[in-house]
Amino acid sequence: GPGQVADVVSSALPAAVAVAGGEPLLIRRAIDTEEDVRRALHDARDADLVVTVGGVSMGEYDFVRRVIETRGELDFWRVAMRPGKPLAVGRVDGIPVVGLPGNPVSALVGFEVYVLPAILAMSGRAGWRRPRRRCTLAADVSTPAGLRTFVRAVATASGGGIEVTPLPGQGSHQMRWMAAANALIDVAEDIAEIRAGQAVEAIMLDHPPGPSP
Repeated sequence: GPGQVADVVSSALPAAVAVAGGEPLLIRRAIDTEEDVRRALHDARDADLVVTVGGVSMGEYDFVRRVIETRGELDFWRVAMRPGKPLAVGRVDGIPVVGLPGNPVSALVGFEVYVLPAILAMSGRAGWRRPRRRCTLAADVSTPAGLRTFVRAVATASGGGIEVTPLPGQGSHQMRWMAAANALIDVAEDIAEIRAGQAVEAIMLDHPPGPSP
């Protein structure tokens, strides 16, 4: 309705799980109370891996991390990454839990970087990953120092190689540009500026995961 946030992750993440070879099990959405977050995690007790979206930052109504800590074990919280810095990883009732951030782009990039490798390893495909390619950057890129950054981009064949063009919308809420991307440029945390024409490594989102070469 008016003023509400459209939920795109409830469709996108189950599709990503299925592509990875998992069987998604959707749990009724929790409202912003600690009690209902506990209920949702209890409802997910038959899963092999629990993935939550939202509620892992520092807001007044961010209860997921707190519930993981009180009902189980929190292995770590927050990562030096953009998008997707709020991230909670732990276990509840012996089941691994990955708490992804609530912004949709952050959630999907977090899935690609953290959840996909976990699903592959848990299903007997440890070491598998989505293909990475050495590419030529088509336009300058600036990223925040100290954060490993995944830049949404379009990769195209060019002169026997691959050229990647950063997309104009890099905000963690800008799903239009996430949907348009077929690559993530992986920029190390100690790099703040990359010039057009330089070589970069990119994750090819439109290729299925496979054994590492």
